[in-house]
Amino acid sequence: LKPDVVADLRKLPFTDNQYDMVCAFEVLEHLPYDEFENNLKELLRVAKKNVLVSLPHWGRSFAFTIQLPFLGVRKFNFKLPYKFFAIPHKWDGEHYFEIGKESYSVEDIRRKVWSAGGKLLDDFVPTENTYHHFFIIEK
Repeated sequence: LKPDVVADLRKLPFTDNQYDMVCAFEVLEHLPYDEFENNLKELLRVAKKNVLVSLPHWGRSFAFTIQLPFLGVRKFNFKLPYKFFAIPHKWDGEHYFEIGKESYSVEDIRRKVWSAGGKLLDDFVPTENTYHHFFIIEK
C-alpha cells in the first residue's frame, strides 16, 4: 500500500483544524495508556469539529436482534462491567491497554476525553462486533 502520510500520532504533521473529522480506529491502545490524554489532544488539535475513536473492549457481552411488526428491527447489546471478572492486562507486544480489563474502564476513558478538552457526544459498542467501543467526540 502507498499511504499519503506516515507519521507519529503524538506529533501529527498537520495544521490546527485541518480536517473536519479525525478518526483513530484501533490505534490508541498501541501507545502507552499514560499518553492517552495527550494523544487525544493531538487528534483534537487537527480536527475542526469531531474526533471518532475506536478502542478494544474486552469482556463478556450479550447481543441480540429482534424484528417486531410495525417497529422493524431492533438491536440490543449489553456488556458486563469489568468488575464482574476483572483481570489484569498483560502486555502482549501490541496492546498497552484494553477497556474492560482491570484499571481500564469506560468511565476512565470518558474522563480522559473531558480532560483532553473534548465533549463526548456518544459512545457505544456495536452489536455486530462487541470487541470494539466507539467514542464520538466534539471539539
